[in-house]
Amino acid sequence: MYATDLLLRVGFVISHFNIVTISLIVLSAVSYIYRAILEEKLLIQDEAYREYKEKVKYRLIPYIF
Repeated sequence: MYATDLLLRVGFVISHFNIVTISLIVLSAVSYIYRAILEEKLLIQDEAYREYKEKVKYRLIPYIF
């Protein structure tokens, strides 16, 4: 979900290239990363999520994050 939204925003920045849209995409990316970290802190308390996390190593972007 997050990756798709970020891709849509990147497309918007490309079609409306200026400092405001670039700033918004950077802010969105930082916000999503922060939110993913917070969500993981909550979800890690669940055994089923810990098992899932063993199978899926990356949060948002494969081999990067």
